[in-house]
Amino acid sequence: MAEIKHTMRTRTIGGVYDTLFPKTIAEQVITDPQRRFVTDGERAKLDIIKTDNNATIVGLLAASSGSSFFHESTLFGSSICSGVGSYAYRSVVTGHGAVSNGIATDSIVIGTGACKHGVIQKSIFLEPNPSANAFYRETYNGIGIGNNTLGGATHECIAIGPFALAGVGLPRADVKDNVSIGFMSGKMLASGVYNVFVGNNVAAGLAGGSDNTFVGHGISAGSSVNLCVAIGRTSSISSGISNAVAIGAHAHASASNMFRLGTTTHNIVSGNGASITSDRRDKTDISDLTYDYVEFIKGLRPRNYRMNFRDDYRETFVISTQMYDKLSSSEKHYCIPRYEPGTSDITGYEYKMIVNNDGSKKRTRQHNGLIADEVKELTDRIGFDFAGYRDHSFHGDGTDEISLDYGELHAPHIAFSQYMYALLVKCAQALNIPI
Repeated sequence: MAEIKHTMRTRTIGGVYDTLFPKTIAEQVITDPQRRFVTDGERAKLDIIKTDNNATIVGLLAASSGSSFFHESTLFGSSICSGVGSYAYRSVVTGHGAVSNGIATDSIVIGTGACKHGVIQKSIFLEPNPSANAFYRETYNGIGIGNNTLGGATHECIAIGPFALAGVGLPRADVKDNVSIGFMSGKMLASGVYNVFVGNNVAAGLAGGSDNTFVGHGISAGSSVNLCVAIGRTSSISSGISNAVAIGAHAHASASNMFRLGTTTHNIVSGNGASITSDRRDKTDISDLTYDYVEFIKGLRPRNYRMNFRDDYRETFVISTQMYDKLSSSEKHYCIPRYEPGTSDITGYEYKMIVNNDGSKKRTRQHNGLIADEVKELTDRIGFDFAGYRDHSFHGDGTDEISLDYGELHAPHIAFSQYMYALLVKCAQALNIPI
């Protein structure tokens, strides 16, 4: 144990420089609990230990436990690896209390209290000030930057931002190859691989899901989704679906295999049209139309209308967690959690609720088209399932929305035109009129 001293201009609490007595290196590095400078006359002892296993240990109470083990490592800071059974192998650990009760191998751990508990392998942690009750970690090939990142068992994950991939209190089954950047992003993920979360509060409540890419602030995805993409502020994916895409601020995909581009305020413009795959090799059970397409086309009612979107009447209210629990699954996607400052505790939600849909926000331009509800009534009366009718409360998770795929109308329209042409030919022949 060697105490090294040299003269150094060191500031006192009162702000006066004092060079009357030699200072230890510790007085330059290790401060009091309030992070103030050392007072006049104080002596902080600094231990520099060189072990037989090529470990260098610098700091007060560092490696103080008789059952701590160190090999080819550098420890710098007070109370580092001081707990019973703590271990460092080919690692660099610096910061008060870092890895105080854990194991670090081939890793770099920096920060006050960083990685207090658990096993860290081939990982890098920069954790300036974790929660008082730091959670247990088992991290392999990971990078964690920020308070309380990469909790539980994770492999080949990158988490940047407080509580990113935190998994606080969760028994993680398989969290691997995920990237999470932003405050609270992927916080509750308990199982999932190949996810990318970028932005604050992105997928904070997602418990299970794989192969998802979410980029934007406040993106929500319920508790479980797979193979989904959401890009844009507060865009969202309904819980329990897969292979859905929502692009644009506030865009919401409510059903599996849905591609939602924008919201009611967006118009889609294509410079070269759009095509739909129609390869015989990708189809089977091919036949002529089997339903009464004549009655179907005759029964359709073309309409004039103006758009009056329900979402235009949504206003933001702050609701309690109890009220949030009573909302339908579709309405929960219009909620953004509010957190206690500096913590991951949810104190309530900002809820965009429909208020007084009185037609005052209807659009001015007149449109032509069909009403999906009337089309459904017609097909039910004729007795066939029209694939162009989409009820997302059935095909999705309860989202209150109905749509029409106008492309599915082309085939019955063509068949009806051919039928009418055949009638025209017969009439012309009967009247001896050439066609």
